This record gives sequence, structure tokens and C-alpha cells, in this order.
Amino acid sequence: MKTIFAHKTPGTNLTWYTLEGWVKAANELDQRRSSSARHKALEAHARALTRSVINGASRLETIEHALALLKWGPGSLRRPQKGHRQGAPQTALIEDLMNRKRELERDCDIPSGENWERMHPTSRVS
Repeated sequence: MKTIFAHKTPGTNLTWYTLEGWVKAANELDQRRSSSARHKALEAHARALTRSVINGASRLETIEHALALLKWGPGSLRRPQKGHRQGAPQTALIEDLMNRKRELERDCDIPSGENWERMHPTSRVS
């Protein structure tokens, strides 16, 4: 049985477990009125996303939504402009999301059936 850990966005009361939860929390933060606290919370929310949460994602729609938030979302959540990206967590997160998206797309393209299993006995498709 897999243990699921709760993740919390620092400086807020938002708790989430999956990438879907992270996206919902980001949208909730974006709905708050504009203030310095909102911008700090969005920035902390971007830093709170981990690779393990991304690797646990199983829906392409959720990954694409997270990518859109990190690329074109609210100012404090999206990646900085070119020339200011060094040290920003969004670039690494975008790369991880793109890699996970490619993995899921590749897994969808793997054929299944008796012929595939006879030709590739070590790679069991479930």
C-alpha cells in the first residue's frame, strides 16, 4: 500500500495531495484579491510542488493545466522572463511536467496483446 503525504503551501492553509490538488489550490490562490500576500503565496505555491507529486500524476489534462499555470499563469506563479530564470523553480518543474507528459503519452502508444507479449517477454504491459 502506498502512503500518501499531504503537502502544504507555506504561508497558507492550503493542503493538497496530488497534482490535481496543487492545480486547484493554485486556482484558489489566483482568485484571491490582489495583494502582496497573494503574490507571496503564489510564489510559495510554485516552490512547494515536488517531483514526487509530478511523477504521481496520471492524467494528461492535469499535467497540461499545470504547465499552462507555470508558463502563462498569474505573475507570481509563472516562470520569469528570459534572462531572469536562473534559480527560479518553474523551469525545473516545467521540464519535469513535460517529461511526465511524454511518459504517459508513450505508455498510451504501447500496443498490447498476445503478439506483443510473445515478441517482448520481459516488458509486461498491464
